[in-house]
Amino acid sequence: MSSGRNDQAGDDAQAAEVPFRAIVEQSLVGIYVIQDEVVQYANAVFAGLTGHLPAEIVGMHIRDLTPPWRSEENLQRIRQRISGEIPSMRFRTQGWHKDGYPVDVEVHGSRVIFRGRPAVAGVAISIAENVRFEHELLHSQEQLRALAAYINEDREKQRQHTARELHDVLGGILTSLKMDAARVRRRLERDDNREIVDGIVDLAQEAIDAVRQLSKALHPSLLDHLGLVQAVSRQLDGIAAADQSGAGHRRLSHRAGGADQHRAPCRCNAGAGGDPARRRHPAPRRRRQWPRRRAGGT
Repeated sequence: MSSGRNDQAGDDAQAAEVPFRAIVEQSLVGIYVIQDEVVQYANAVFAGLTGHLPAEIVGMHIRDLTPPWRSEENLQRIRQRISGEIPSMRFRTQGWHKDGYPVDVEVHGSRVIFRGRPAVAGVAISIAENVRFEHELLHSQEQLRALAAYINEDREKQRQHTARELHDVLGGILTSLKMDAARVRRRLERDDNREIVDGIVDLAQEAIDAVRQLSKALHPSLLDHLGLVQAVSRQLDGIAAADQSGAGHRRLSHRAGGADQHRAPCRCNAGAGGDPARRRHPAPRRRRQWPRRRAGGT
């Protein structure tokens, strides 16, 4: 009677084991059981990660399945799970193919009881494609950074060249024009002709100032003489000084304006015909009219 019960229990256990074994054997990921630092079970996918068959890999020590530079690290992780220090762990590591090269894998294993003693059971998948894509991505990012640095360097060279051409060539031409106009002005006798030349001199000076500002904006000369850090520091000091000067000017203007309003409120409204818009936007300066050439003469 007892023997019949035992046989029935064995048949039930075997029947229950068959579906789970079929699932494990047909799994798309590697499944393993490690006990005493030796592989006790491995399905075909796990064995194939290192180029073995399941019958070959069972009984192999972990040192034989990992690269020399990874052996102690992987053994320490197994011991941490066996002892219960870290019951479950997921990490990336490398296996050692039987043909003599490392393979990149991702492992997720936990502490279990196998045949009455602690063991580690888990899954493993190949991440060779992921690692290759990551390396390619890092290489592409390095190339992109190098290209961006080259573009910035080339752009700065172009700006420096343009700034130098503006300052040296166009600035020199305008300066010569201004000097020639000044010499002509000294030789003229009529006031109207002097006024024309004065306008030419003023326009030349405005053009010279504009060229200097453009040249400075494209490539400040402080970069060549002081370097980036000192040039930026000098520029910030100039901005701060200008802000302080402008704030002081606004305070003085506000005080003066308040005093004028208290002393003569009617005079403020009388200017510009009493129109506030005209006080805010004064009329533009009338441009100089060039004298018309007389018929039959100069």
